[in-house]
Amino acid sequence: MKLIAYFVLSFFLFISAHGFSSERKKILVLHSYHQGLQWTDNVNIGIQEVMDSIGNRYELDYEYLDTKQNPSTEYLQKLVELYELKLEKEKYDAIIVSDNNALSFVKDHRDKYFKDTPIIFCGINHFKNEFIEGLNNITGVAEVVDFEGTIDLVLSTKPNTKHLLIINDNKTTTAKLNKLLLLDLENKYKKRLIFIYEEDQSIEDLVANLQKVKGDTAIL
Repeated sequence: MKLIAYFVLSFFLFISAHGFSSERKKILVLHSYHQGLQWTDNVNIGIQEVMDSIGNRYELDYEYLDTKQNPSTEYLQKLVELYELKLEKEKYDAIIVSDNNALSFVKDHRDKYFKDTPIIFCGINHFKNEFIEGLNNITGVAEVVDFEGTIDLVLSTKPNTKHLLIINDNKTTTAKLNKLLLLDLENKYKKRLIFIYEEDQSIEDLVANLQKVKGDTAIL
């Protein structure tokens, strides 16, 4: 929840600077994933905590790109067509985006729908300046996962570990970026660990494979 706390603070400072007008402001909350996903729901909790603290001064529209369940190119194209109909009639005073796909969507379509609209982002994995290149009036919080520190902790607490079994999907943006980081780390640990990837498996197959795990294997 630390990340949510940072996001609440960042967003509170943002709206404090922009919320002196008595007119009710309209804010779009654009999520990369779907309602019901714990990460997405936690972000909404953080936003709502801020809104509850300042009274009825902001109107929130929530939109879910649902790209974790629907990552295909065909789906994303249809999604663009849908939002062309929805967004051409709307004018927002600010946009909150959670995770990489929502930020990419806003960047790709800013000139058409969000020109000069303030943007607040959170949960951006493997953040690089190029993610917001060309964008102005933008602030937010990046998400950093310390894989190297986690592996070092495994080896310090279980020094006999020889295999690192990594459970991952190879479809979502976050998973693909995480795997790139892990592939880079393989060279550092090649004398101590063999990296094994379990990807895109059904729950039944994954459970069956995990039941075969031996004592010299750690699971990430």
